[in-house]
Amino acid sequence: MFASVSSVFLAAWVAAAGSANAAQSSADLAAQAYKSLNGGQAAEAVSLYSQAMNARDLSPEMQANALLNRGLAFQQMKQPDKAVADYTAALEIDAMSASLRSMALYNRALARQKLGQSAQAIEDYTSALFLNPEFAEAYLGRANQLRLSGQYLFALSDYERALRHNHPDPARVHFGTAATYEALKRPGDAAQAYRQALAAKPDYQPARERLAQLGGAPEAKPIAADPMQTASIAVVGSASTMVKSAKPKGQEPPPELQPAAISAMPKTMVKQFTDRVPQDESTVATAEAVTRKAPAKPVVAEAAAPVISPAAAPAEVQGAEPARPEAAAVASAAGWSVQIASAASEDAAWSTYKKMQKAHKVLTGQQPSVVKADLGAKGVFYRVRFAFEAQDDAKAACSGLKAKGVSCFVSRTSM
Repeated sequence: MFASVSSVFLAAWVAAAGSANAAQSSADLAAQAYKSLNGGQAAEAVSLYSQAMNARDLSPEMQANALLNRGLAFQQMKQPDKAVADYTAALEIDAMSASLRSMALYNRALARQKLGQSAQAIEDYTSALFLNPEFAEAYLGRANQLRLSGQYLFALSDYERALRHNHPDPARVHFGTAATYEALKRPGDAAQAYRQALAAKPDYQPARERLAQLGGAPEAKPIAADPMQTASIAVVGSASTMVKSAKPKGQEPPPELQPAAISAMPKTMVKQFTDRVPQDESTVATAEAVTRKAPAKPVVAEAAAPVISPAAAPAEVQGAEPARPEAAAVASAAGWSVQIASAASEDAAWSTYKKMQKAHKVLTGQQPSVVKADLGAKGVFYRVRFAFEAQDDAKAACSGLKAKGVSCFVSRTSM
């Protein structure tokens, strides 16, 4: 690869030297350096190019060309650090054509690879391709570096471009492609690429050795490309075996959670979230018109828990569950009531009251009633209430409940 690029550098130097009449002595030194480099005497070429540049009378174009050729000589001497320095100095002069500049970047990328500067090498290859998008050698160099850095899919793309732009050594391109497929665990594709390398160069020993290790023969028919699989792949020896894990069988829910079993369960076993906090229904048109709301703060401050004892309420044993008259049969006399809860069913209403009794000692031993209220489109509600004949008694009782943390409001009841 060095030879193919250096011939361009040397040819460019001859063209420049032909018009360098003003610097004949430096040109003579450069001409001798050219003969030495072309004859394989890299060390002598470095010495002569250095003498020509030290005279400091070369034109910018000739100085850049001398730096490029000396950098090439350093590469042949396996001194990549000095080669990088010369290529960088030549590029900074900015006296080269785009084509020559792209080859200088390419050679510097090769030297940087030798120095282990992977990222810088890829950057130089990319810059070279920006100047010359058909530079097949640069595609191959970048592909090799991408493969070595683990960027396999990008490497495959660059190998394909190197072939598309007629790389002069397609066997090397196919070999790099095959090595990438091996890294991707695709031995079928790798074997096919090695055969393509041998078809391009039958005596290409590296491809023949790798193909033998994969268990293939050069004269065998091409193996079909490895299919893309979504299952896991286990590599056993040289063969690929697909391993598909069986999907777990769906489990049916236990019998007691089947829809039929749930519908047959007693209502007491199914939790219903129907408990409600007391609602002020003064804005709802009902059979029981609310004429006044309970004040936000207690009107009468009470030191002890109020005892709610409606005139019609029978005596109760403290702690016992209050009687549960049928909601439809409950009829409140005209007067006033204190509502402490509302629910969607009579059972839920009594359940709510029992919970409130446990939470608020002030309700222990009291006797409420549950009143059914049909609000039409809004639904049917069951209200937990205490009945009073006088409004003042109802207000005093509600104020005492609020003081003990029980929400309530006062409303008028109808006949």
